[in-house]
Amino acid sequence: MLFRTTMTAFALAVVGWLGSADASANLLLNPGFDNEDAGPAPAVLGNVQDWIEFNTTGVTKSQARPGSLGDQSLRIAPNAPTGNGHGIVRQEFPAAANEVYNFSAWVMHPGAEQLTGPRTAQMRLQWRNASDTLINQVILDVLDQNSPTNQWIFVEIENIQLPDNPNITQVWPSLFVTNNGGTGGGAAYFDDVSFTLVPPPPLTGDLDGDGFVGINDLNIVLGNWNQNVPPADPLADPSGDGFVGINDLNVVLGNWNAGTPPPAGSAVPEPASIALLSLGGLAVLGRRHGS
Repeated sequence: MLFRTTMTAFALAVVGWLGSADASANLLLNPGFDNEDAGPAPAVLGNVQDWIEFNTTGVTKSQARPGSLGDQSLRIAPNAPTGNGHGIVRQEFPAAANEVYNFSAWVMHPGAEQLTGPRTAQMRLQWRNASDTLINQVILDVLDQNSPTNQWIFVEIENIQLPDNPNITQVWPSLFVTNNGGTGGGAAYFDDVSFTLVPPPPLTGDLDGDGFVGINDLNIVLGNWNQNVPPADPLADPSGDGFVGINDLNVVLGNWNAGTPPPAGSAVPEPASIALLSLGGLAVLGRRHGS
């Protein structure tokens, strides 16, 4: 099992014999290749529904992985034995800089069609601009001629963070079988592919969930000040001690202005907010002196 990438940061690849896909919602349509558009004979996925194909003569369906919810898998075997012959399927999604993704699949190296020469099976995650120009990609070699045969293996590229590049507008999770410029043969099977967006971690002190720690969050605390929880709003008790007071104010003030600010003028401090900002500042100072 090989891992190589055309980028040196932002990615961690994890390859294992057993595992499960990320619990987040799978963005892929038809991830088990069980649906196909009207096309050639049933044995050939002339058009794999919801997937974009390149070199469709090398893309056919096969028996599903044991335990799969569907009854088909995807077989990729490019018919060009030399050069840069590829068999590829992909989907395309809008994307933005700094988003984090997981990309996984089950793969199998068929004993009757073993990979030879430099031919490898790959998972690729590419990010592109609005003109479809490749910006960068992560490549995971999941099968080669030395891989064990007739065993379904779970593979995953985990926590891929797209770089801080404003030109990124789309991301392409892709399945490849390629000759890598040489002479090779054989096939690879894919099934139950998953592609998920990893949600950002919660921002401490962001009580209203708008992605910024500021006046709105302070007002949640102040609106429930000096009350037990319940009846006070649990959001006003980020310290989790069951009482809305100085501890909760310190959580907000300790992360003040963190995150992305809302549009200017969207929140105006109330007089009580301004007064308790000073009180909270004294509380923070007191806590530090007492530590």
